[in-house]
Amino acid sequence: MTAIRLYFNDGDVVSTHTLAAAALKITQNICDSSPDLADSVTSWVDAYIKPERKKEFWRKLHETANFFKHAKNDPDAVHEFCPEETENILFLAACQYYNLSWELLVEMRLFGIWYQLIHPDIFNPPAEAIKLGKNLYGDDRNKFWREFMPIIQEQGDKGLID
Repeated sequence: MTAIRLYFNDGDVVSTHTLAAAALKITQNICDSSPDLADSVTSWVDAYIKPERKKEFWRKLHETANFFKHAKNDPDAVHEFCPEETENILFLAACQYYNLSWELLVEMRLFGIWYQLIHPDIFNPPAEAIKLGKNLYGDDRNKFWREFMPIIQEQGDKGLID
């Protein structure tokens, strides 16, 4: 949740990515260690990524976090960081958290809505919702957070959403 809050409030991109990557790794390890939980990033990779490309997928997925974590190993190394990677990591971590807890936290719910708005090519949200979201917020995720968080919290407090 802290990584999502940092993301929406334009917190430090390195801190946000590092926390998101840690959340992904923790939830992935827990999912992978439980025989009752077949739905994890690992199972998705096993099902959808060609066997000969899995190592490359994992390397790419963890490349930025590993660079930040192990910078002392090669202090002269250069890494091209794409902050948008963090969105994908947050999405996967939130999915795994939900698989583990069956709980959709307010921050995760709001992030899921935002993620669909900024990736209409991946999801199937109603076209009018995308148009409205883009007209109201454009790419201003902080405005989206400030305006929608109180609404989502109120709906949850009233028991209108889980």
